[in-house]
Amino acid sequence: SEDPFLVGAYAIAATAGLQGRDGLGGVESYLGSPRTWVAAQAKHYAMYGAAGKDGYTPFGGGISARTLFDVYLRPWREFAQAGGRGVMASHNLVDWTPMHANKPLLADALRGRFGLGEGGYIGSDNTNVEGLSYYLHGFAANASDAARMAIAAGVDQNMPGAEYLQLAGLVRSGVVPLSHVDRAASNVLRKKFASRLFDLEPDPTLARERDSPE
Repeated sequence: SEDPFLVGAYAIAATAGLQGRDGLGGVESYLGSPRTWVAAQAKHYAMYGAAGKDGYTPFGGGISARTLFDVYLRPWREFAQAGGRGVMASHNLVDWTPMHANKPLLADALRGRFGLGEGGYIGSDNTNVEGLSYYLHGFAANASDAARMAIAAGVDQNMPGAEYLQLAGLVRSGVVPLSHVDRAASNVLRKKFASRLFDLEPDPTLARERDSPE
């Protein structure tokens, strides 16, 4: 829908349906509840539907801050505030900055202002960290520079691609703070633990529910 109110209502309803009502406390609550095995992840953030003919550049070369936040980002704010746990960044540019390097919209707006929080997971879209150094007009100098930009912007996981393998050397050389890697690793692991991917024994309660004739 082109209506931000309606899209926001969809986001709230979908989050509740996927995570259950007891899983809507956000990232701080979703490790403890047995009914929160699903982590709702929305995509693609942000302005993906407004990309130009090349699929990347925003229409008109830019957009007003009021239109950006009141129209395009309103549903994302409501998704985060409803307890949504994850976001996939989009392919396109916003305000001439690729979303995978867009700290003002990922770290500052989505995590900070909208409430996704430090525990909220942000993943890349397909090869987009890699793309910072080649198909987005050389926005990054090379793969190492692309990894530095993406993790600083708030991208926790690079899917797929090997650019984040550069992070160990970047931390050792002082180019990337270890706190960026700690944040990314904890967000990825928190989501996996919440999804019970590390459980050694199945939950007998869920087994009974699954085998019930109802």
